[in-house]
Amino acid sequence: GYTPTASNMQPFNRIINGSLDVWQRGTSSTATGWGYYTADRWKTNLREGAGTASQYVLNGQLNPFVYAHKLAITSAATTSPVMQQITEDSRRYKGQTVTLSFYATASKAITLTTGYDLIWANTDNFSATTGHALTTSWQRFTVTTTLPDPSGTYNSTYDHLLTRFYYPTSDTYDVYITGVQLEAGSTASPFA
Repeated sequence: GYTPTASNMQPFNRIINGSLDVWQRGTSSTATGWGYYTADRWKTNLREGAGTASQYVLNGQLNPFVYAHKLAITSAATTSPVMQQITEDSRRYKGQTVTLSFYATASKAITLTTGYDLIWANTDNFSATTGHALTTSWQRFTVTTTLPDPSGTYNSTYDHLLTRFYYPTSDTYDVYITGVQLEAGSTASPFA
């Protein structure tokens, strides 16, 4: 019979819609607040900058992915624009080691930063951030982080994990992201 082991099971991706395949709310938005205006489960905030968050069709550029999230910043922000996904129930992440992997490219060489906000007891607990040097070619990035282990009482209404992409300030550019995966542990598996 079949016996499941770590080597024959798919990794468990905590990110929903990491391949950016689902866009029920629209495929383009210039909205600036925290909202689900484009790809399902993803929120984008342009801060005080201006631009467009939109669906980008890959046309075979990065198989097996069909779509990417494109953020085109046309007027620079002084506070980092952010794309994030909220994962419910921060209890499973508190003090744990996680690995984030994703594919990205940009219209020019820029640094995209990733980090987390583990909300616990209705309080922000930011992790250290990591910069990723994007080029005009697709690359896969991976980063392993141990999340904060704050004290206090869990609040089921507010306590979640926010996986965040921080975009550069004081510049204009296009950034493309797809294949986002968040896993427990210190190893990045192939996207599943």
